[in-house]
Amino acid sequence: IKDNDSAGVFTDIDVADAGKIKALSVTVDVTHPYKGDLTVKLQRIGVGEAVLQAADASSGAFGKQTFSVSEFLGDEGKGTWRLSVADGAAGDSGTLNGWSVEIKR
Repeated sequence: IKDNDSAGVFTDIDVADAGKIKALSVTVDVTHPYKGDLTVKLQRIGVGEAVLQAADASSGAFGKQTFSVSEFLGDEGKGTWRLSVADGAAGDSGTLNGWSVEIKR
């Protein structure tokens, strides 16, 4: 995750199983010294996006976190999901170590 780069980084996960979403959670593993520098978004390609965390200048490391996401409830789970992480402040950088999406149907 480049320092002070609004483009950030992203990776995709393709979900093959069809069915309406009853619950959705996203686990994000990021190494970054200031969580408040980061904006983390989940996007379903062609459908919409949810902001999991907006940059808010809070202190403390990001680490590994799990987010419950309600924006896609009732939608189809099959498709390409994208996680993006952008650093909106100067002074440090980080690494997107990995992420996962759990969909309950």
